[in-house]
Amino acid sequence: MKNPDVYLLYEYMEKLPLTVRMKITLDAPVDAAILTKAAQEAISRFPYFSVKVGLDAEQNYILEHNDKPIAVLPEKNESLTLGSETVNGHLFAITYRNNCVWFNFSHAFCGAKGALFWIKTTLYQYMTKQYGMIEAPKDIKLPGTPVTNGEMFFPNVNQLPDDEPGYRYEGGDTNLHLSRILKYMFNPFVKDNYYYQIEIPVKNFMEYAARVDGSPSTILTAMMYKVSTRMFKEKKDTFLSGRIPADYRNDIGANESYRDFVRFIHVKYEWRMKNESIEKLNMHARSALNAQKQPELSYERFKRLVRIHKGIDEQPNLKAKKKYASK
Repeated sequence: MKNPDVYLLYEYMEKLPLTVRMKITLDAPVDAAILTKAAQEAISRFPYFSVKVGLDAEQNYILEHNDKPIAVLPEKNESLTLGSETVNGHLFAITYRNNCVWFNFSHAFCGAKGALFWIKTTLYQYMTKQYGMIEAPKDIKLPGTPVTNGEMFFPNVNQLPDDEPGYRYEGGDTNLHLSRILKYMFNPFVKDNYYYQIEIPVKNFMEYAARVDGSPSTILTAMMYKVSTRMFKEKKDTFLSGRIPADYRNDIGANESYRDFVRFIHVKYEWRMKNESIEKLNMHARSALNAQKQPELSYERFKRLVRIHKGIDEQPNLKAKKKYASK
């Protein structure tokens, strides 16, 4: 079986690398020397992240062990190319400035859940070197501890049920052409002043969400719908569809895996809803969310993923594999 982590690389290397960045703000300025040492110790715990991309004889991407140090670099507010010489070929890298640390990683390997394995361990190693020994939280994966079967688990598609979902939500992707902004969303450094950072006070936001029986994802979806109705002109027979990521690892038995098992739950908004309150739009999102929380939909999503992997494998060369993956 090929390493499942390679398949998104065909799509991202053809289009955009889709580097995910997570920012951590510390109470004091970063000590670069300590951070660099902590980073090397931490990445040693995750051999599945400490890799570089290569090609085999059949022009398949492969992941090989990378024994070069993980890059720890000053933050420069510019795109960092993972896998390049700048970062020693790694697909994980760290940047820092003042009291902030950015953890940069390729979405091909994991999402936030898996990346937090690495981030928490790095921060723990840094803090203990900076401030002395700290009792490690139970979820920290310390250097020297073994990689578990649960971390590496990838389901056998043939062992998943073929049951049909009890109900199918008629949502679907938004039918407006958004491709003109996608490249800026994926890489915000492509063009200046194309997007604006919005800071939402966490305490007020969470209190509001609790008061209206919402969640951060459903409230933000409602808010973004409101924004979109002001950005796009209403057109007959079109609609706006919010997409809420839903982690389905528990449905397929991959509870402890570092890999990203996410499907999107759709929230179909009609133009006639544009003057409704955030509270009402949130309830609409909650209803859609509940209707699509069915394990059968998770089985379908995973099986589709495996079919895509198989289709990539069947292509004759690298160019064809990239074209197939980027459809």
